Amino acid sequence: MMQIDFNTIHGRALAQLVSSKFLKNQGLGEKYAAWIATKPTAKFTGFVPELVKNMGVDPNQNQVLTFNAQFNGLVETAKKGVEQSVKFITVIDTSDSMNSQSVGIDLANIYTAKSMGLFFAEMLDKGPFASSWYEFSDKAKMHKIKGTTPYEKWVDINQSRECCSTNFQAVVEHFCNIKKQNPSITEDQFPNGFLVLSDMEFNIAHLGYTNTEVLFAKFLAAGFSQEFCNNFKIVFWNLASKLMATLQEGSLRLMGMCKTSSICQDMMVLV
Repeated sequence: MMQIDFNTIHGRALAQLVSSKFLKNQGLGEKYAAWIATKPTAKFTGFVPELVKNMGVDPNQNQVLTFNAQFNGLVETAKKGVEQSVKFITVIDTSDSMNSQSVGIDLANIYTAKSMGLFFAEMLDKGPFASSWYEFSDKAKMHKIKGTTPYEKWVDINQSRECCSTNFQAVVEHFCNIKKQNPSITEDQFPNGFLVLSDMEFNIAHLGYTNTEVLFAKFLAAGFSQEFCNNFKIVFWNLASKLMATLQEGSLRLMGMCKTSSICQDMMVLV
């Protein structure tokens, strides 16, 4: 039997290793399973969508265990490395057009978006909105992710899929209704940022006004303070575009998935 020290394998190579037939062909499947089961976290230097792509649609036990450890490693690294002054809640476009492929990765937009939604739900880990994410199409729904392991949570986030149009303002109105119907939830308990993952084929918000302008008008009408609105951050992440990131109307617009891009640095513009 071939001897391998799994501790020496690079994170991306490890994910590819368990997705191939190598372990089975070399009789190393049980040895690897015993090793990865002892690792609550494992190295990975890529993005969460890459983990999802490597895992595939019908993962074996070693793929699931590796996904769990590497996802936990990414979350642990992010929490240690970022002072999180902005608490983003992920807003995912689940309309039919999201079945198209993301720019920069061989993965459908909907799975790229939901993998990032899973990651940012882990970052939103305190208060009444902990582990929550939005989906929107005709309507908006807020979900709390269920499950113990990252893989269980990944299965859960894929249970729901709205369809048809792309009504971003439905999210805004749902968020405002929470404010109006729950006066006991203070502003500092609310997420103070939207991370919107979409192909950006939005419905018109209001003739002559942008989605961002209408959002802040509705926030003020719902009772959010001017200070809350001034500090609220919006990232529109167009998964279907190759254009560069831009900052406009107080919101950051990111484009596509690129392994060499400084996406986190781009987002820090708003933090």
